[in-house]
Amino acid sequence: MSILDTARQTLTELPISDILRERLSLAFDHAASLERQIAELQTTNGELQSQLQDVTIERDQARQECEALRERIAVLTTHNGPSVVTPPSGGIAERMGGAFPTAIDGLVSSCFMGS
Repeated sequence: MSILDTARQTLTELPISDILRERLSLAFDHAASLERQIAELQTTNGELQSQLQDVTIERDQARQECEALRERIAVLTTHNGPSVVTPPSGGIAERMGGAFPTAIDGLVSSCFMGS
C-alpha cells in the first residue's frame, strides 16, 4: 500500500465535516484579525492625513511670507539702494528679530528661490 492510498483511506475514515468546520473557523478568525488591522490602519491613515493637511497649510503660509519678504526686499533695494530692510510685521522676520541688513537680503532671497 502506497502513502497516497494510506492518505486516501485515512481521509475516508475521518469525519470531513469536522475538518472543514475547523478550517472555516480558522479562516473566520484570520478574517476578523485582518478586519481589526484594517480598522487600525484606517484610523492611522486618517491621523496622518490630518497631519499632512496641517503641514501643507503651514508650508503654504511660509511660502506666502517668503514671497512677501522677497517682494519687499526687491522693492526696497531697488528704490532705496543699500540700506536696512524692515520686513512686514507678524512674519518670520519679526520672530527672528526685526530688520535684515541688506547683505543678508541676498541670502534670504537666494534661500527661497527654489520654493
